[in-house]
Amino acid sequence: MEDFQSLMPECSSAESDISNQDMDEIPESDSRYLYDSDYMDEPVQKVGDYTEVCAPNKVSKEILKVGTGVRYPNNQFLCKCKYKMYFFDHTPIEDTNGEVVDIVLNDKQWPEGLRMGLGKMRKGEISKIKMRKSYGFGTSLDPELLRIPESCKEGENLQRIQTKGVIYEIELVDWRIRDDVSNDGKLVKFVEKRSKEPMDKPNGIDEVFIDIKIYQKEPATTIFFEKTEWRVLMDHDQITNCGRKIIETMRVGEIAEGVAVPEYFIEHDKEMVKKLGINEYQPLYIRIELRDFVTIIDWYNDRKTLRRCLKKGFKRVPFYESTVELRMKIDINGETKMDTLFDVDEINIHSVNMRERREIEKLRKQLEGLKVEEIQEGVESQREIIEKEIAEKEESLKPITFKNESQNFLLYEYTLPSLIGKVVKTMYKDEISEIKTNRVDKLTNNFSDKLIDKSWFDKNKEYEIVITIHLLDFDQPEAFFKLPIKQKVERLLDFKRIATDFFKATKLKNHIKKACKMYQKINGYFNFGDANNNFLKEDEESEEFKKYYKELWDLKEPCFMNVAVCKYKMKEYESIIDITNQVIDYKPDCLKAWYFRGKAFYEMQEYDQAVEAFENALKVDPKHKPSKKELEVVKKIRADFIAKEHNKYKHIFEE
Repeated sequence: MEDFQSLMPECSSAESDISNQDMDEIPESDSRYLYDSDYMDEPVQKVGDYTEVCAPNKVSKEILKVGTGVRYPNNQFLCKCKYKMYFFDHTPIEDTNGEVVDIVLNDKQWPEGLRMGLGKMRKGEISKIKMRKSYGFGTSLDPELLRIPESCKEGENLQRIQTKGVIYEIELVDWRIRDDVSNDGKLVKFVEKRSKEPMDKPNGIDEVFIDIKIYQKEPATTIFFEKTEWRVLMDHDQITNCGRKIIETMRVGEIAEGVAVPEYFIEHDKEMVKKLGINEYQPLYIRIELRDFVTIIDWYNDRKTLRRCLKKGFKRVPFYESTVELRMKIDINGETKMDTLFDVDEINIHSVNMRERREIEKLRKQLEGLKVEEIQEGVESQREIIEKEIAEKEESLKPITFKNESQNFLLYEYTLPSLIGKVVKTMYKDEISEIKTNRVDKLTNNFSDKLIDKSWFDKNKEYEIVITIHLLDFDQPEAFFKLPIKQKVERLLDFKRIATDFFKATKLKNHIKKACKMYQKINGYFNFGDANNNFLKEDEESEEFKKYYKELWDLKEPCFMNVAVCKYKMKEYESIIDITNQVIDYKPDCLKAWYFRGKAFYEMQEYDQAVEAFENALKVDPKHKPSKKELEVVKKIRADFIAKEHNKYKHIFEE
């Protein structure tokens, strides 16, 4: 697999993956992937600028020294500050004397007015923040949480600070980007390097490519675990639960340091604390650089089938009715059984051609947009420019003769094994995915004999199977309700044929369930009005329309009843009652509906309803032998049941 991966352009699940949009390279100017500092100008400020931060005369800020940059700290940031605090009459309260202190902007031990003012400051800025008592130490919001200065903890000074406003002269030296991972301050992440990659983040059992260091700083720096350029699944125990929670908040390219208090890491990483010999009385530090990651899906939630994305695709996923064009490689216990994947030259040419085709598609859409305004001045010349560019790009497409042919599969024909079929339905155009599995049963089902040779497998052996799938292309058939009446009939007949094939395929596991699913899909077109929707406004009075309309609606009864037969074989008797209700409403003289309704009531021991159903069946066809036979059986069982119940409770009434 390493040889094939070397052909793929570097990618990760952090690449943009926007449903139903073209996934071309993101231009540098695209603001979705930039921070404000990348495209905003610094605000024009000067010493003496005065700002009302909150309500008139409640909290105000006056600049004493202008800061730099365009960013302001947000609610969770840790701000490094120097300050002095005094009353409005300049009576001093507290002074850090040049020492830097840490203030977290959502930490309620600091006055609300101070935190609001800091949120409006830039790095290096010195400001005078003035606040009234209600935003200072006289607040009624969680006053018990406030950190009272040493000089005001008791007596008159305590009363004064709680009843008067205060002023901070504060310098915002720096800040650290802080994220409260645990939402209670017990596991906090500090960002050392921000990422400009899209917002995708790893989780679950994704494969991450990381540098990680787990250590404690006191009493002396002790490193418990360290690895660089480590490619590993997220659930590896040496990442630790704390480390995993931090990684789940990170984007590709980000460098962060997490800090966990002893209470937290002892609770969440009890085993690793013992294994690594971590000091249970000091904070734990976890420094991580997320270099890359690949999304891993545990397909059946049993760790036996893992799917990973080797190359991201674009646009949308296939429809149920789509025909997909695939290239595949199948390795079983290291032996290649099939390989139609591109080689190095082919994949490079294919990638270039795909990009060019997408550009051509965009240009054609632009051309369509010009048609409405064709007569306007200057528009015709714009059309010529676009047409010329399209012609040049079409000429630049590189011709290629492939060494191996791709394969086409109509998804609803189930000629792909269930595992491959389900994965393909979730893939984007031009995506390449890898499946690692030992589930032979999921590869030897459906009508997949032409793709998977069952002689590859021995029931008594274990297998490690690696399947690489490249979804080259697929069509996008019209929705059923938009089809002309003739094509509606053809599609439903096709569905019915495949459902019948499943019903008869007794050697296939769950063949009845799959047949039932397809019959139900057909029924859905009738129940939800798609079959009756003349979207194309065809002439409903024409002989051709009437002919196909009759053929279409003649399919309703047998398909509904085929669901009932499937449900009977699956012993889902209550479902049969619901289905036959629908059929009888539509066609009261449906013999098969009354017959299976009676069979279902009989199995549910609802003998009176069973008798009624079989009697109605005989009203439709008095000579129907199965109904006669079942009616006799049910009547006898009902009589025996009544007699048994009578004898059971007879002594109660005799007393």
